[in-house]
Amino acid sequence: NVASIAAGKAFGIAKGATIHPIQVLDANGEGSTASLLCGMEKLLADGIAYNAANAPNRIQAVVNLSLGVEGRSDALDKAVKDMTDLGYAVVIAAGDHDDNACFYSPYDPAAITVGALSNDELGKNSKTSSSNYGECIDIWAPGEDILGASNLGEFESVSKSGTSVAAAFVAGIATLHLETVNSQEHTFEDYSAIVKDKLISQGERDALGDIGYGSVNKIAQTTASRCTGNSGGCGPGIQCLDGVCFSNAQKTMMAGTKPKK
Repeated sequence: NVASIAAGKAFGIAKGATIHPIQVLDANGEGSTASLLCGMEKLLADGIAYNAANAPNRIQAVVNLSLGVEGRSDALDKAVKDMTDLGYAVVIAAGDHDDNACFYSPYDPAAITVGALSNDELGKNSKTSSSNYGECIDIWAPGEDILGASNLGEFESVSKSGTSVAAAFVAGIATLHLETVNSQEHTFEDYSAIVKDKLISQGERDALGDIGYGSVNKIAQTTASRCTGNSGGCGPGIQCLDGVCFSNAQKTMMAGTKPKK
């Protein structure tokens, strides 16, 4: 489901991206810190091997971690840091405990931690009742009744809620930004920071309602285009807000309304 939201053909943000799944949970969606670490270690090994085989080119990829554990884990946090140091742009679900996101792993300041927004018809979105909050949140994204693929059939779909789907949404946006990074102009250590800066700097500010104490008031935008002024050269039917070109459809989607199949 989350893979389809990030990069699926029907529902995905980055529809042209290639998905490389790594299983860390069982058929019931359950796992452990050990199973999660095994998956992250494989990802690190794959990245190191790719870099060695394709030098001077370096791997450019977004990692979506739509999962977490109860409390903090130094081992998980270190694994996230190792991934960002290798150049992966890592997107993390903030967790669904209605608590301070800083109390939960995986987390690293270089990664992108995402909170989930409720579906508000008036567009003044607040966080979902369960989403974590606080100063460790980097950005917010739609996280209620988000439509994606289902494993019940080839053409089946399902709506889900939570920071997992919000993180998948942002992972898709991060992938679009990653495509704009010229690997010849930047070192691989900078990839993660560049993607995070692009995503956060182009987010829409001060458009949210109750998002919890200490939380950043910024919602992710799906476009990488920049503009100026009211018209800004965005084209017919496109508005410029806070330096970002987006259509009314995108604005509605970013307000958290349920996307249509």
